[in-house]
Formats: sequence, structure tokens, C-alpha cells
Amino acid sequence: MTDRRFLLLSLLAATVLAGLFWWPLLSGGGFVGGNIYSYYFPQKMAYADVLQQGQWPFWNDRTGHGYPVLGESQTGVFYPLHLAIYTWLDVNTAYNASHLVHYVLAFVFTAGYARRFGMALPGALLAALVYVYGWFPCRSCWEWAIIGGTWLPAALWSVECLLQTRRWRFAGLLALILAVQLLAGHFQLAWITQLVLVVYVPCRLWLVPVASISEEPLPTGRSRFRSGLVLLGAGVLGLGLAAMQLLPTWEFREVSQRAEVGTHHDLQFGSIPAWYWSQAVMPFKWYSPWMDRTKALQEDPPVQGAQTNAGEAHLYFGLAPLVLAVLGIAGAFRDGDRRRIFWAIAGTAALFYTTGRLVPLFESLPGFSFFQGPGRYGIVVTLAVALLAGEAAGRLLVPGVLVPSMALVAGAATLAALGSGWWLVEVTWGLLEGSSVATPPPWLPSRMSATVVLLVGLAAVIGGVFCSGAEATVFRRCRWLVLATLAGATICDLWLISRLVQFTEILDDPPIVHLSESEIARRLADSPGPTRVFAPMANFPTVLGTSSTPVYFTFGPSEYTRSGLMMPQSQVDDPKDSFLPQSARQMRWLERAGVTHILSFRPIDTGTWPVEEVWRGRDRVMNQVLRHFEPLYLYRLTAGRGRAAWEPAADGNTIDRLDGGPGEKTIDVTTRVGGRLVLTELMAPGWRVEVDGRIREAERDGGLYRAVTLRPGDSRVRWYYQPPGLYWGLLISGLSLLLMAGLGCLRLWFPGWLAYLDMDDPS
Repeated sequence: MTDRRFLLLSLLAATVLAGLFWWPLLSGGGFVGGNIYSYYFPQKMAYADVLQQGQWPFWNDRTGHGYPVLGESQTGVFYPLHLAIYTWLDVNTAYNASHLVHYVLAFVFTAGYARRFGMALPGALLAALVYVYGWFPCRSCWEWAIIGGTWLPAALWSVECLLQTRRWRFAGLLALILAVQLLAGHFQLAWITQLVLVVYVPCRLWLVPVASISEEPLPTGRSRFRSGLVLLGAGVLGLGLAAMQLLPTWEFREVSQRAEVGTHHDLQFGSIPAWYWSQAVMPFKWYSPWMDRTKALQEDPPVQGAQTNAGEAHLYFGLAPLVLAVLGIAGAFRDGDRRRIFWAIAGTAALFYTTGRLVPLFESLPGFSFFQGPGRYGIVVTLAVALLAGEAAGRLLVPGVLVPSMALVAGAATLAALGSGWWLVEVTWGLLEGSSVATPPPWLPSRMSATVVLLVGLAAVIGGVFCSGAEATVFRRCRWLVLATLAGATICDLWLISRLVQFTEILDDPPIVHLSESEIARRLADSPGPTRVFAPMANFPTVLGTSSTPVYFTFGPSEYTRSGLMMPQSQVDDPKDSFLPQSARQMRWLERAGVTHILSFRPIDTGTWPVEEVWRGRDRVMNQVLRHFEPLYLYRLTAGRGRAAWEPAADGNTIDRLDGGPGEKTIDVTTRVGGRLVLTELMAPGWRVEVDGRIREAERDGGLYRAVTLRPGDSRVRWYYQPPGLYWGLLISGLSLLLMAGLGCLRLWFPGWLAYLDMDDPS
């Protein structure tokens, strides 16, 4: 099969599978749950609003008192796909499009790499299926997982293309892939990609002969060194291209909650207990709805004091692919196949690192001291299992090489997967029938459907095993049954597990598409000035066009985690009382923090606290997101300094106008008595202030807010934000792009000038 036909076939398979696993997204549905509404939609809504105004979204002034968007990185400000879709599409459609596109790309890249690595067509497609739908769907609550994981096989594919063809264009492609992965933000999977390449490239050059994969001869002597040098240059160039994202994040790290390892930055968070590895062979136990995985992980954590959850600790490849991977490992050591041995060793090393036990050995090294979540190295384990399973399938199960014993083993593994799925469907229905849930989830197959699939699979396996030993031509053509049934069973297996192990659900009519119908948003928009709401569900109320507190960050400004600056915690028995003022200290904090409104589950005593009721009722958006079916209550604070105030207050000092976007605020004031003008926004590096066009010293109020001292008179105060590290980053990225373009032109027009770097063997 030609490369073009293979690409079209893998693209077709990728599209069909993405539609099968995520079909509600194609019809306007959307995710709810996990970090989708508490982290990603608030980010993307602020990002899209600024982009659609023709500006750059470098600062988010909605979440808490603000934070640097570029430094925090997870918005992916410069990520090419984000720039396109969030400029032209509504947020829900854009988020769905990003999700689907990355699933398609991840499948195509994995299949392409597997094919380049020497696998038969069926094996390459199976490897892509296991990698993409084994590791990512259960992590759909974290956008970074599929976005970052897409580019790991792409990087490996570009390395293989370079080594096998000796064409420099693939070095440029590798640099672009590494840069794009970094521009997406949340760099952990980019870090893992780079670690894999650091090990993979030397092994491919010196230990795993290219000749065993390609008809091209193995580079020897200086050619190996040249190949390594070109690949190293591509890696450095990739870092240079992404400098406009990396340098602002590096600057922000020094003032973030991850500046040092501690309570708010636990490197061992998200580990996988070794005993929980058994999930790979016992899905019928660990993924049963009767199993309380959260409780089991809390009672026996991977490392004492380290927290984890069922999403971080998930590691499943499908029963049938796991059996094939074991066969692949056994065959690798028997045959001395260094390709398979490499991935067996790499996968095993990554598996042991997922436990978190090895973190103390590496935590002092650059990179390892920043990224937490050892369980995320399970992506390497999944890729290794996928490749080993795909290689075994292509070597043992394609027509012409299929032997009855291998067909029997593959058939047994297929039936185990189908039987496990049937059992999980059965116990899920049993649980639903014994509960008060009236309507089963829409993804749950009926018992009849599960039984039919099991019986059809049984018949296909029997037929395939019989045909594997038949001599007649008519039966030999049916040998595909074994491989086809195994692939179908794996799809069913992974699809069902992706629904049973989830922090999210997909709704046909998600609340995010009804923002225009929110009564709370309308009431806040009618307020005379900018608003800040003390409200349930951290971050999410910002999609209503307001600032909100409290906040939720995984990588945020350190001020939000300092005990002296945080709001005094509520001591309540019922969580629904958390947004009722509990003490005078809390109320003073709200007033000083510039909070203008409170949204609560229950009424607030207006005789005790300085608030007045604005609205009560059921909101089209907030009630559904909070899953609260009783009325919500919106109050306005009658005291407090709002978004801007004088400290100390003085008669005659007024704030006449306050406007501007996230990265720039203009305040017109009348000053009768000299004092400090406080803006209740975070005083972060990069903020500068001008008074009547002249630069003034920016001050900090209360350890958190921005302030400037003014003399008597009428003044215009302008605060504006310049992201630290951005301009140097842009310079480095621009120079890197010019260097790459220059090298490409030299290679094209004057190839002799760079002949000393040619990777072909001079002999």
C-alpha cells in the first residue's frame, strides 16, 4: 500500500472512531463535569472574548483578582488551532472541535509512526487504537491530555522519517512538532515527549538498526554522529520557536505556587499504586460500578501522604491487546528484535515510575522538580503496549502467517474482553434497578445488545480459529475474522471503560450554550460598574461576564495560596452554607477584596450583614451546572470598596470613570486630599502605571492589590500589562524561525554548503 493510501485509510479510521466515541459532540452536545466548567471553559471564554475584539489575551481579569494567561500557559494563547477556532466559533463548538481534531490527529500520527517502525497495516491501526482510546478518553476532563499526547507519536514519526529517508525536511518537521506541543501549554506531556526522544534517538542510532525496518542501509561512523547532531539541532530549534510561550512561563514560575515543592505542589500527587496495576487484567473488578475506587485509593495510597484519584491512576489497554503485547515481548527476546526490546524496557521503566516511589531520586533534577503526577508517565506505558500489541498482531494474525495456536490465543483474549464487557453491563443494570435512578445513562447498552455482541463475537472467534487451520481457499479468506473480531472487541472494551471511568458526562444540550438566557448574568450586567461575585464553583461564574472568587488553580499566582491573603475559611457542617457570611472577618475580607455581589444557595440575613437582595430564582445556567434544583440567591454588598477605591477614604475624592479591557484599565479621578488609589486587582510582575501620561511607581496594597499615590487634582490613571519575558521570547522565536527558513533555503539552493552534515554514509 502506498503512503498516500495508508494516510487516507488511517484518516478514515480515525474519523470513524472519533465519531463513534464522541458522537454527541458532533451534534452540538458538550462536556459537563471534572475541570471542564471549573477550569477550561472560564479560560476559553475570556480568551475568545478578547480574541474576537482583535486583542491579545495576555491577562485574565475575571478569575479572582486576575492572573497572567501567557505565564499560566494552559489557555494556549499562541497555539495555532486555538487562535483559529476561538476567533471564529462559539466556545462550546470550538472546544468540541479541538477535542475531535486532536483525537483524529493522534490516531493518524500513531498509525504513521507504527507503520514507519515496520508494522503491517492491521498492526499499525491496532496500535493507534490502543494508544489513543486506551489512555485519553478516561481523561477527557483534562484538556491537556489529548492535546499534549497527540504530539508524542508525531515526534517519533518525524524522527523515524528522518532516519530512514535522510531528508532534512523531517528535521524541520520535528522542530515544528516540538514547538507546537509546547505552545499548547501545560508542558508535562511535552516534557515526557522530550525525555522519550532523549532515550529513543541514541538507541535508534547505535542499538536498533534502521536496516531491519527500511531498505536503506544503516548509517555508520560519522553519519550516526551527523544524524544525532541534526536531531539535536531540531530539538533546540523547537525550543527556540516556542520561546514566546516558554519564557513568560519561566518568569511566572518564580512567583507561582510551584516556586517550591510543598503543600500546594506535591510532586507525588497522581501516582498509581502498584497494586492498582491489576486493573489492566481485571477490569471486571476495578471498573464495576459497585467498586468504590476513590475509597480504595484513599485507604491504600501509592505513597504515604500523596493523593491520587481514579483518573490520574487509570491505566488500561484492553484485554486482547495486553495479551498480544505479552506475546510480542516474549517473541522480542526470543528473536533478539531490538525494536520490541526497546519498547518493552521503556514501558517497564515508565510503569515503575508511575508509582511515585522513584520521585525522590529525580526531584532535584531540572524538569522533574516542576512536574507532578508520576501517573502521567503511563502514557509511555500505553504507547509501548500499543506498539508491542500492534507488532504482534501484524506478525502473527495477518492472513498468510496465521497459525491455529495464535488464532486460538487471540480468540481467547477476544472472548475475555467481550465477557468482561458483558459482565460490566450486567452489573451496571443491576445497580440501576436497585437504585432510585429512573433513566439509565444514554451510553449504557441494553442487556440484550451486550448479549448479542458476546454471541456474535463467540461465533466469529470459532469461525476464525476453524478457518486458520483450513486448507480450502474459501476458508482461508475468512482468516481475517480473527483479527477483525479482536479489533471489534477492543473497540467495545475501550469504549465501555471510557464511560465507566469518567469525571465528565456528555449532554446533548449543555448549559454553556445558554449563557444568553442567564438571569444572573443579566442582573450583573445591569450593575453600574464592574462586578466581582463571591459564588459557588470556583472560576465558572466568570463565563457570565463577571469576576469571581474563590479561585481554582493548578499553576497560579502564589498570592492565592498564602494563608494571610486568603479569605478566612468557613466552618460549616453543610457545604451549602459556605457562601453565607459566617463572621465579621469574612465580611471584611469580601469588602476589601472588591466583591460586589454574593451568590448563595440560601437566603442571607440582610439585618445582620450589609447586603441587599437583587434576585432569587432558578438560573438557566448556574442551577444546571451546580446541579442545584432549588432557588439561588443573588445579593449586592452595600459596603466595601468595589473594584477601585481610595485608601484612606477622604471627602471630595471621587472615582469618575473606570473602564478598559483585561490588560489595560483607565481610571479618571478627582483628588481633593492626596492619597492612594487602590485597584482591587492582583499586583503581578509586568503591571505598570501611568498618571496623566507619566510613568509612576506601582505600589502594592495589602500584599495583593495594585495601588498608586496621587496628589490633589484631576488625573487619569492608566494601568497596563506587559507580560514578563514575552518580548525576549518573541525575539528568540523570530530568530529561530528565520534560522530554520535560512537553513531550508541553503539546503535547497546551495546544498554543498551544508554537505558536511549530510546523513548518508560517504562510502
